[in-house]
Amino acid sequence: MQTFVQSLRAKEPSSMDGNDGASEKTVDDMSLDLAEDVLDLDYDDDQEIQKEEPIVEKKNDNERAQIEKRMEELKAELTEKAHVPKRRIFGVTHMRAEEKFMRCAFCNGKGVHYSDCCPHFITVKERASRVRCRLCLDTLHTTENCNRRRKKCFYCQQEDHHTALCDLPEKIQDLNEEYDELKEMLEEMDMPEDDDDKDEPSTSRRYQEHRKPYNEYDDSADEPSTSRRYREHRKPYNEDDDDEDKPSTSRRSREYRKRD
Repeated sequence: MQTFVQSLRAKEPSSMDGNDGASEKTVDDMSLDLAEDVLDLDYDDDQEIQKEEPIVEKKNDNERAQIEKRMEELKAELTEKAHVPKRRIFGVTHMRAEEKFMRCAFCNGKGVHYSDCCPHFITVKERASRVRCRLCLDTLHTTENCNRRRKKCFYCQQEDHHTALCDLPEKIQDLNEEYDELKEMLEEMDMPEDDDDKDEPSTSRRYQEHRKPYNEYDDSADEPSTSRRYREHRKPYNEDDDDEDKPSTSRRSREYRKRD
């Protein structure tokens, strides 16, 4: 473009021809003015682009710095709680012989698993709603009226609740999930942006909108758990409405052998 303007300036009529008055603009003059206007527009566009790019980069840098700072905080907190055992959930637990009549305080299963390992009621909120005493998991008396000897919690070593009602394992799990989500956000920020994803909210925005604070539950939390609904609607073994008037399998077998 600069070469084009220079060539036009070379064709510009000389002012040394002796004409003192103002002369009409020639075609070359108009072409020269047009070229200069185009150059000015290109220069302005370049300036606007240079102004916009630093703003976007600065915003991404600030967001990345906040994410990395939060990840460092989570990492330090998880390192501090690394000694806390993980809660194990088992459907069937190998119990000692003298414990074969012990019942789970939440699902009432006998000799199957300890209350802390109950797979039917996993969250502390579900479990707390099944008992009245937070010390011995009794359903009759309250915590204030419990006379049993207090024991230290297996997870946090406190004595104000039963091991099965300790929420520390849940908090650690939430911290791990948040750390993984932030790590995924950084990975997505390093990926090239796809044109199809421009209209979608950013990863950090989705993270803030969909992640709930610890122990914040929605309305569905008041509904019975899946395992509870399963037990309520599941029929006992060999109970079939259509076969109520039919003789049992063993009876039909005996009658069949008699006919033979």
